[in-house]
Amino acid sequence: MTKPNERLPFLDNAKLGMMFLVVYGHILEPSALAGSCRVASTVYFLIYCFHVPVWVFLAGITSKAKPSPRSLLGILCVLIVSQAVYFCFVGEMRRNFLRFLVTPWWALWFLLSLVLWKLMLPVFLRVRWALPVSVALALLAGCESHIGRAFSLSRTLAWFPLFFAGHLYGRGVLRVAARTPRFVKVSAVTTFAAAGIGLWFFPPPLQAIYEAQSYVVLGFSSVTAGIGFRALHLFVACALGFLALCLIPVGQNRFTKYGQRTLTMLVVHPLVLKILEARLLSHMGCSALMVVLCAVLAALVTWFSGAAVFHRAVTWIYRASSRTTSTS
Repeated sequence: MTKPNERLPFLDNAKLGMMFLVVYGHILEPSALAGSCRVASTVYFLIYCFHVPVWVFLAGITSKAKPSPRSLLGILCVLIVSQAVYFCFVGEMRRNFLRFLVTPWWALWFLLSLVLWKLMLPVFLRVRWALPVSVALALLAGCESHIGRAFSLSRTLAWFPLFFAGHLYGRGVLRVAARTPRFVKVSAVTTFAAAGIGLWFFPPPLQAIYEAQSYVVLGFSSVTAGIGFRALHLFVACALGFLALCLIPVGQNRFTKYGQRTLTMLVVHPLVLKILEARLLSHMGCSALMVVLCAVLAALVTWFSGAAVFHRAVTWIYRASSRTTSTS
């Protein structure tokens, strides 16, 4: 029996696996957005059906019922520094300063949402039927046209049920996933293959899978249609997410330690991909082989983004804010 604060190799392996999918999805993103490669788009859609929800679910597992101000400030400090670096790098600091202030750039939305989820958690722990209430809030949030990318509000509310469920039941889910027999793992692979075939013929609305904007902005014919899509997405995310966890290695291995560096990977990999975009990614063609090569590239970028030098820098930024608060 593991203690609540004990580190699980399975959890670190799962975090690393989802981080790889984050990077892989971002590498495929230009082709998916342009619609220039159907193979890449299908793989991209499949990844986005479950990898963000699982990532959020895992974050809920490691979150305490009462978050410390130091941890919240540390995350915000990493967010602010990363946001400034990226906006300077892409040259938007002067052109769009308001966006810099209110909208996290690319993958950085997760950091702001993480802070908000941690703040919401103790409140919802006091609410009766809190999990159904969080689901209802997630579905109704899309009805408000002003809830969107600003301050990452749409994603925060849309994915909070997964974060809350992770906090409540996450370790139990991991125990079940770790003990699944081989036929379940085979069924999981078969299910993912079937889902890929389905997405090939019936691709979902591209912008809708991000859950970053309201139903009106996304162009749904009615609020009911938007609620139905988000409810279906949550259901599919839970089903595919559990099957994905069943395929994750359970025990300690040579890569497990990198699962403890996913915060570093999250903030470093977008800069790496931006550098590669002009030199490499924009020149890649469209084929099944290209999609496979992108997976290899994603593994390399994930590993490089978690290098010790980057991890020490991000950890220093995270802890510097804590030292500031402790001495003030």
